[in-house]
Amino acid sequence: MVIPKTLMPEKLIANPLETLPGSSLRGRLQMRNERKVAFIGILAFAIVTILAVMLRLKTELSLHDIQRQEMASLAPDRTIAKDTILVPVKLSIKLLNGKASLRGTLPDETAHKTILARAHSIYGRDRVEDNLEVMDGVVLTPWFDSVIKWFPPTLSGLNSGEITISGLEVLLFGDVSSPTDREAAGKLIERLAGVEAKIHNGLRVITAPQSATSGADKMPK
Repeated sequence: MVIPKTLMPEKLIANPLETLPGSSLRGRLQMRNERKVAFIGILAFAIVTILAVMLRLKTELSLHDIQRQEMASLAPDRTIAKDTILVPVKLSIKLLNGKASLRGTLPDETAHKTILARAHSIYGRDRVEDNLEVMDGVVLTPWFDSVIKWFPPTLSGLNSGEITISGLEVLLFGDVSSPTDREAAGKLIERLAGVEAKIHNGLRVITAPQSATSGADKMPK
């Protein structure tokens, strides 16, 4: 039996499920599941990355703590005993006739050697008198650690005078030959001591007296 062409369907159905009403819903569910899987993958990658960064930071902090402990173990022992009488850090250098006299109280022998070596390099070993003392219970401040690096200072124009450090105060006394020397000495101490210190510039400007001849020349005739 031959079927007429007019009775033949124009399109053969390859998948009967395509004609079912729920086929589009299953497609949407499949796409949603794929998105969930992709989101879970991205979230897992982000969590692993954050954990790796946290582990790295923890390792770096541990190494920093170890280095700090090693540096602390190399630093001089400045533990103050319970019954120790606390005294302020006090340093002074007195200059007279080209010689320097060091006096004061220091917390340890390391600070003593550092300051003494600097004084020797500036004024000469034979011109430095060492009267520094190492005492237990000296009051320490972080600022004092910086003082060790620059005391005694090199002040041009100051041949006789005294530089004293008492606590956080720096006092300058003596004679200079010009206002320029006085101002330069004060600025140098301010730069070395830092903003924490209080500077007292008591330097005096001493001008050389004029000779009798030069005075006679200016007298009216």
